Amino acid sequence: MKTLHFSTFLKQKNHMLKPNSLITKGAIMCATFFILASNKLSAQYKTTRIGNYTSSSTWLGGVVPPVNSDVVISHTVTLNSASVSVKKLTLAGGGSLTINNSGALMASDALAINGGTLKNEGGTINIGTSGGGDKVLNLSSGSLDIIDGVINVNGRVVMRGGYFLMSGGELNY
Repeated sequence: MKTLHFSTFLKQKNHMLKPNSLITKGAIMCATFFILASNKLSAQYKTTRIGNYTSSSTWLGGVVPPVNSDVVISHTVTLNSASVSVKKLTLAGGGSLTINNSGALMASDALAINGGTLKNEGGTINIGTSGGGDKVLNLSSGSLDIIDGVINVNGRVVMRGGYFLMSGGELNY
């Protein structure tokens, strides 16, 4: 049995990949497909430093999470006057998200507080769309602070640990 290494294969003149060959085009298409598929499957956006949610410098890779992203916040982040939509938001490892008066957050699937803090100081937080009763606000550790504003959960609120403080505002579920 012979073993042919890829580097040896490319060095042989009669086996060079030609720019317009069917094999080259197929290899490029396969590589592109696998790169795009792996990015789609692992599209999780994580904070890299303290900052505003809408600032690219707050996020790993310098990209603000687009709509329907899975987002993990492990730093102190503020949402001021913007409206953002995510698929799932996780507050972990001491991360915190403060939503100010005119900020709005929509989490279409879930919001999980696992060692972080969610503080609503007057904004609006919606978890799931109206009538979509299978969505979850999950507090397992950390803190949920409702100072003012509204949190609407179209599903369940699960509190297995952590701290819940409500000095104003509304929690609807």
